[in-house]
Amino acid sequence: MRYSALFGLALAVAACDRAEPLAPAAGPRANEVAAAAPVQEGCLTGADGVQLRFQVVGSGRDTVVVLHGGPVLFSSSYLVKDFAPLVPGRTLIFYDQRGAARSELPAHTTLHTKKRFVADLEAVRRHFGMERMSILGHSWGAMLAGLYAMEHPGRVERMVLANPAPIDVPAQIEFLQNRAAKINPAEQARQDSLFPLMFGGTDPVGACEAYFGSLVKAYMADPAALASFRGTWCDVSPQRAAEMWVTIGRVVGSLGNWDFRQPLGAVHVPTLVVHGTGDPIPLSSSQAWASSIPGGRLEVIASTGHFPWLEDPNAFFEAVNPFLRRSFPQGS
Repeated sequence: MRYSALFGLALAVAACDRAEPLAPAAGPRANEVAAAAPVQEGCLTGADGVQLRFQVVGSGRDTVVVLHGGPVLFSSSYLVKDFAPLVPGRTLIFYDQRGAARSELPAHTTLHTKKRFVADLEAVRRHFGMERMSILGHSWGAMLAGLYAMEHPGRVERMVLANPAPIDVPAQIEFLQNRAAKINPAEQARQDSLFPLMFGGTDPVGACEAYFGSLVKAYMADPAALASFRGTWCDVSPQRAAEMWVTIGRVVGSLGNWDFRQPLGAVHVPTLVVHGTGDPIPLSSSQAWASSIPGGRLEVIASTGHFPWLEDPNAFFEAVNPFLRRSFPQGS
């Protein structure tokens, strides 16, 4: 999908009055993305009037909307720098979902639901004037991409579901068991000591960064690969760091007793599902995502976990880049 010529107008009229202050476009999150890639930031109005911070990287012909994981726990801050290999020839649109980072968290708890996240993504599409859009979602963001495609199949050109969240509740339970088994006693003790500091400590954001820096090791095939991570886990205010756990409970609760196999059968969108063999999310879940979507294809990357672009960037981007260029899989 060619990037809309209306972007300049959209940026000019974006309202940020109720959102928290934006980081400068030239700040550390924008550096090193790509040597000559333009970066623009602003806010747009999502569903219910919620203010969503966005960042646009690059100016290539093809546009991809990138959906971060979470929900609420993370923001696009952990993706922007490390997705630099996707920038050449493209425009990448990152946005922080409601309640994440500096995007607005609606005060009314009835608005913390999957349906509102889907409505926000539709607002993003409309804001940038895209008739159809390609979507790359990671983890919860991949689930959000699937939820959006179920509701708006005609608005999706193609999807990359990178290590998608569990497709159903049994897979979620298996994931939590696998993750727990990968946390050694020392890391568990560290996490136990850090967790309450996000609510009542003197540095909630620092505690949040340290907590997730420990927890994500259980998501990796080789935790040493985190040394190449250039983003940040907790791009949040101190108040938001304390609020996030209650909010994620509401969002996950809105999924109910979920199983997406049957509704995904109506999603006729070229889809690439990526899975790392060391991901605590079971391989069977990613296989189900790929097989449930007509024409879906699964790419399994050995010796990687939930963040395969950190552990084997060549394999990850050599699969994703051609797919987004419509040359893989054949015939799609």
